[in-house]
Amino acid sequence: PPCQLWSLINKYYRPDETGAAASESPAAKDPEFIEKEIFRKIEQEQRKHLGDFLVETGLLTQAQLTTVLELQKDKRGFLGQLLVDNGWLTEAQLCQALADMLQIENVDIEEAQIDPAVVRLVPDSLAASCNVLPLFIEQNTLYLAMENPLDTGVTQLIQYELGMRVVPLVAPASQIRNIIAKYYHFPSPVHPFISKRAQAVS
Repeated sequence: PPCQLWSLINKYYRPDETGAAASESPAAKDPEFIEKEIFRKIEQEQRKHLGDFLVETGLLTQAQLTTVLELQKDKRGFLGQLLVDNGWLTEAQLCQALADMLQIENVDIEEAQIDPAVVRLVPDSLAASCNVLPLFIEQNTLYLAMENPLDTGVTQLIQYELGMRVVPLVAPASQIRNIIAKYYHFPSPVHPFISKRAQAVS
């Protein structure tokens, strides 16, 4: 998904310490190698931040964390969602933990009514693949509901494309999926981001 690739892709396309382009090595050009390296980096970052925080706060045991990290190697997904899927955390516990860890708001959006013009600011493909949902704009700031607010790549991408500040809010994954299904129409072609932006503000 683009939200996972965005924050890491620059690590593979910049000069290394010797001045040679990292992407010139045969391994760096192999799509399978790149994919494995990207997911390895994602797993390491999630392990360091979320897993340790959950253990420190007593929501998870070290044994449970070790087990879910092994599962993550095969399933490749957001650590928090794997914990929910395996019954070790509820969505509510996960959202509150992320809110406490990142010092952001935990919001319930089950009954949210969203301006369709705001929804169109984020393409359906990006919203669905990253499970994010634009909620409202205030003072040139877009408030974005996210399943995984640790994914700063998606907020940076949207901020860059829209030219406005993006504030992440954590919300239950199931609620975001339900509202995405309500406001977006699938299947649909993948539109360029700038095209979506033009439609939204026209």
